[in-house]
Amino acid sequence: MPIFQTYHEPFLGSGANFLALATVNKISHAHLADKNEHIVSTFLGVKKEPEAVIRALNLHVLLDSDVHFASATRRLNRNGYTSDALAEHAADMIYALAQSFHSSWYETREGKISLSRRPSEKSFKPKLNGVCSASALLRKAEITRADFKESMLRVMPDDLVFIDPPYLSQTDSSDSRAYTAERFSRDDLKTLLTAMDRVISAGGHVVFCWSSRLEASLFKSGEWTSVGRDYVWTSFGKSCLNLHTTQYGSSK
Repeated sequence: MPIFQTYHEPFLGSGANFLALATVNKISHAHLADKNEHIVSTFLGVKKEPEAVIRALNLHVLLDSDVHFASATRRLNRNGYTSDALAEHAADMIYALAQSFHSSWYETREGKISLSRRPSEKSFKPKLNGVCSASALLRKAEITRADFKESMLRVMPDDLVFIDPPYLSQTDSSDSRAYTAERFSRDDLKTLLTAMDRVISAGGHVVFCWSSRLEASLFKSGEWTSVGRDYVWTSFGKSCLNLHTTQYGSSK
């Protein structure tokens, strides 16, 4: 794995790859971004107010029920990104995702969160120690709400950018996972590939996750590696995959 200056993640999602690399001291500084305001506020809440997040999560443990789940999702729909309620928002997000069907995020085209509670009676058991650990690791990171186009402009020579966007099938014009109200489209994918090419030409390094091997001229260099059902392309070969192959694509 090449030595890099700053780590970038323009599609933050679950943040699993950042947390894995930061845990083994592979990251000294990072720019983490996502256009989804709920995800950004969750990471900011964990970073800045871990004790308050833990208190709010303990309250979710006590109140966990179908009625409480519906109440939490209503709050998320009512309360967007606000700096004065980061901890509560973060706890609501962690709770709603943990107890939702398949733990997957869905937003309508109107920007409303649409989650259903898992059918089992499995009680909510948050990993409270993980909140403290993640908070410490996030001190190395700058977290912003931004579109990938803006985030990619911040990548400098010798930086590493990890890219795990919403996937498209061969026939999809936009992602079906509905990660945000404003869907990631095939035109967005073309724009992303152009940005990746620009980063590499300027001396940056790229790790790119996708559901299949893409054939764009960009990928004539570097190397594809299969990881489970998906694929990872690295602009500098696959040496980095020796450490964290199980993390790549994990936000899907």
